[in-house]
Amino acid sequence: SLVGLRLSRGEALPKARVVAPRDGRPKDGGPHDPSPSEHLSSHDAPQQTSASDPEHPAGPAAEEGE
Repeated sequence: SLVGLRLSRGEALPKARVVAPRDGRPKDGGPHDPSPSEHLSSHDAPQQTSASDPEHPAGPAAEEGE
């Protein structure tokens, strides 16, 4: 690699940039769009299933091949 080559030649590497952690909210403080992990879709809503719907009970599960 280029870094290994520079080290073998004894050249100094450029200083690494230090990034300080953010403290709290962004500087603008405005609301943000939800990230995909925060966004809830209709698929995340509770669904009616036979276990939760007494008017449509599930029958016995069929085994594969029957």
